[in-house]
Amino acid sequence: MEDPSLPDTWSATENVKWKTDIPGKGWSSPVVWGDRVFVTSVIRANSSYVPDRKLYSGTLDQVPPTDEHWRMIYCLVAWSLPQGGPYNVSPIVYGDHYYTLFDNGFITCHDAKTGKEIYSKRRVEEGGAHRFTTSLWAYNNKLFAMNEEGVTLVMQPGPEYKLLGKNSLEEMTLATPAIVRGSLLIRTGTKLYRIAK
Repeated sequence: MEDPSLPDTWSATENVKWKTDIPGKGWSSPVVWGDRVFVTSVIRANSSYVPDRKLYSGTLDQVPPTDEHWRMIYCLVAWSLPQGGPYNVSPIVYGDHYYTLFDNGFITCHDAKTGKEIYSKRRVEEGGAHRFTTSLWAYNNKLFAMNEEGVTLVMQPGPEYKLLGKNSLEEMTLATPAIVRGSLLIRTGTKLYRIAK
């Protein structure tokens, strides 16, 4: 990608156009969809934090759960979703749907514009208890999720969850694949694969 407007130097004060505090801790990447930015955060369950009405909107009267952490999805200026954010896996917006894959193998789908639930938490693979570190990716009207054992689940995007198939590289995989010039680059524990037709 070539873009002369992108800087090659920055700091906490240099070349910063804006910044905003996000409570809690986050490890997943921001997702941009149109004029919206989605970020996830993890907040301790005993926190008294409530989303700031000036920065966020949505249902703000929800009480934090009593489990260990309160996971949040924030759509800056549009909506927030308590218990909706993963620890490591970055979410994805594909079409008009916002998908969250949780590290423990559950997936949810929400309307990207409103935050309305399309389908609630469900296992991506029945009977599976696999861990996920890689982020979701999508192309050719399919969603993909790779577990830490190197098995990629191929899913149908849209308002109903459907598992279409599986691809296995039979090796631990923690890195999110890259899509480059009609190829998929996948890094496993000991190999780099280039997948293409």
